[in-house]
Amino acid sequence: MSKRVRNRELMGLERELLARAKPQDDNVLILSADSFFETSGLTPGGYACLKEQGRYMDPTRDVVIVIPEARQDGFLDTLKGYAMGEIVSIRKEERLILKLSLLLLIVGVFFIAMSYVFSHTRFAQEVLVVASWVFLWMAVDKFCFERTGLRFKRLKLLQIVGAKIIHSAKRDR
Repeated sequence: MSKRVRNRELMGLERELLARAKPQDDNVLILSADSFFETSGLTPGGYACLKEQGRYMDPTRDVVIVIPEARQDGFLDTLKGYAMGEIVSIRKEERLILKLSLLLLIVGVFFIAMSYVFSHTRFAQEVLVVASWVFLWMAVDKFCFERTGLRFKRLKLLQIVGAKIIHSAKRDR
């Protein structure tokens, strides 16, 4: 079978699957499997499932979590417990990135200053300028991109913890 024919088959399969898919609200997170719950509440697998579904949430809209009515006991407490541990570690990582980006910025500025000291040696000056730009870019990358990604992840977790929880029996009515 040729590559072109195979691609057509796959595109047809994709159209068929999309035609059968039910439209689902991205801000409604559904936990229906019993394997996501234990007697004390939510399992780590259930928490991971919530986070995975939450990747596509609209941050400007409220979130709703749908759980089986029989599984409501301890759900919110275990959800908060899992999220609290992760939020604390994200905040630590944000502070570490802030410190690291400041250190990289200082090293970059130091190399720029050293390039002026070695301005009489063209090769040394150029090497120091390139090194300074590498450190400066790393500082910007850490501060602007990595830190922003962590902040976004933390806000998503807070959005999940602050979600309205409804029971699947109430949702079906």
